[in-house]
Amino acid sequence: EIIGKPTDGSWGFIVERAHVANPMIPRHPTQIYEAVAYFITFVVLYSIYKKHNGKLDEGYLSGLLMVMVFVFRFFVEFFKEVQEPFEVGMTLDMGQILSIPIIILGIYLIIRSKKLHKKHEATNK
Repeated sequence: EIIGKPTDGSWGFIVERAHVANPMIPRHPTQIYEAVAYFITFVVLYSIYKKHNGKLDEGYLSGLLMVMVFVFRFFVEFFKEVQEPFEVGMTLDMGQILSIPIIILGIYLIIRSKKLHKKHEATNK
């Protein structure tokens, strides 16, 4: 896992076995950031599922999962060390660039599920 960038915050972790110039510098705990985000994602999705008794429009939860996970991944990448040398100097790193199509796909699935719901309601009247 890619470790976080150095931080002056009191929440920083020292990663003694990190392969960096000075491993004794406190770093952003990006793995914890991600774990908290995935737990929140689970709670939100499960709550929506239970609220609707599992009767949701096709693709809605999948789309919401993609959007939530990859939007968070996009932002947490700002706190991670550069993964590959070619990423040095790039505005966005490869993790962020690869997150964008999945976010777009998730938005598409959410919009599509709403259109299918409206179409289904219209045919059942």
